[in-house]
Amino acid sequence: MQPRPPRLLDPVFDDPHEFLALVYRNGPFPSLQQRVMTNAVESAAITGEWVTDAMIARASAGAERSVAISASYRSYWARAGAPLRADAAWLLTHRRFLDAVRALFPESDPLVRPDEIYVNVQVPQQIRPGSAHVDIPKFRGIGRREFPVWLLTTMRRSALFEPWRVPVATAVCWFYDGPGGTYTYWPDGPDAPPRQTTHPFTNTAVVGENDTMFHRGDAIGPPDAAAPGGLTLDCVCEPLDTTAPARWRIRDADRVVAEYDAAQMRIALSWSAEVYVDDHARQVADEHRDDLTIEAVVDTFVHDLRARGQHVDHPVDPLHDVHFIARLARTYRVVPTLFPTAAETHAVACTPSTVA
Repeated sequence: MQPRPPRLLDPVFDDPHEFLALVYRNGPFPSLQQRVMTNAVESAAITGEWVTDAMIARASAGAERSVAISASYRSYWARAGAPLRADAAWLLTHRRFLDAVRALFPESDPLVRPDEIYVNVQVPQQIRPGSAHVDIPKFRGIGRREFPVWLLTTMRRSALFEPWRVPVATAVCWFYDGPGGTYTYWPDGPDAPPRQTTHPFTNTAVVGENDTMFHRGDAIGPPDAAAPGGLTLDCVCEPLDTTAPARWRIRDADRVVAEYDAAQMRIALSWSAEVYVDDHARQVADEHRDDLTIEAVVDTFVHDLRARGQHVDHPVDPLHDVHFIARLARTYRVVPTLFPTAAETHAVACTPSTVA
């Protein structure tokens, strides 16, 4: 999985306060993890964690994965190119994002169609060592609204469905200048050394193929920072004042879980767009002229597994067959092999510099 070289954008907005005013008005932010509760095998197929026999046994028995809840919150502002919040509609056509995406595809004059916007809000906390991920890819006929995330992620890692993949470019932009807060990304592929953003973070962005380029948001706050206790999937995060907040809080209904100074909060904007080499490619997608079907996807996987010398029967229920999902996850597993050390991350996070 070799992504295109990402573009670095600095500054993103002439007036970052115009964007932050949207954040303050458009809370509360629900838990990011409300959408990702799966059994251990499906979860591993998404994250790249190795699927163990114990995971297969538990999932076959109907066990759900016990998810450690992080203090991470997300609000969607646009989907399928349509704004979900009227006051944020202008972000869809923000010129610097569009220009950066076109520069990402210099071999053509691509048609860039803004697709999705969401905003993440996070409080001081650590991350799981060795973690990294790619975003959910898009394929003609196989979308994440109709099919599970593990399937799309595995399709991308297998590289068997490239003729049907819709290229997506994503800009990730930050508003945070406290300790930690780096963004680690693997622009040269998962087997090459990663890079990290450096201070100052606020109003800068990395624009790349995030369904191909592994990346992660690093720990926020001092080395001993930890998410608060008492978190549930029903928790929301919101500013106490929607005009110029000095404090934020996490709450579950009327129960206040924790409060934080505004300077402790990391706000991240994710803006993505579909990219078509020309209008013909767009028409093929929009008119469903050459869509994949789930039957064709499963047939392709089975054929490839057999070509690799694996004995595999055609699954009756491929989207829920734990053993089939585990086989795919193991066969097409791709994860970064090199990670920055904690000391390197700390040194980068504390270095005043431009984005690099």
